[in-house]
Amino acid sequence: GRQAVERATKEARERAAIEARAKAEREARLRNERAAVQRAQQEARERAAVDARDRADRAAAEAKEKAAAQTRERATAERAAVERVQQDAKRRADRAAVEKAAAEVRERQAAEARERHAASAAAAAAREKQSKPDDLESFFGMGARANSAPKQRAPTVVITTIFMQ
Repeated sequence: GRQAVERATKEARERAAIEARAKAEREARLRNERAAVQRAQQEARERAAVDARDRADRAAAEAKEKAAAQTRERATAERAAVERVQQDAKRRADRAAVEKAAAEVRERQAAEARERHAASAAAAAAREKQSKPDDLESFFGMGARANSAPKQRAPTVVITTIFMQ
């Protein structure tokens, strides 16, 4: 009987040891699985963080490039506007210069016309002065010497009419 009790005790101890080993293995397996899950989750979080950082970096680079492009476009537009204003100013200055030159030409032509008119008027006055001196003798028709003889006149025509009776 005693051997049977010892055998039963031994078998019970062995079963308990086997169950304890199995339980320990199960717990170790669970711990390992939990640790593997946690490692996978941590790696996924790290990958997500890296991805988010990359996306943020790309977005920042794109925003920076977009801002730079807008700055370049504004600078180009400003240069074009300045160039247009300069061209307009040059065109106005050229037009003003042409108008000034035309006005100077017209003024010069008018002055030349006035000078020609004055010269022709002076020449006409000189001719007139030569043709009739303005002294009294010539005005009254006296020659170089006065004489008392009456001047020769053209014969006068006497008209007789039938009414004279």
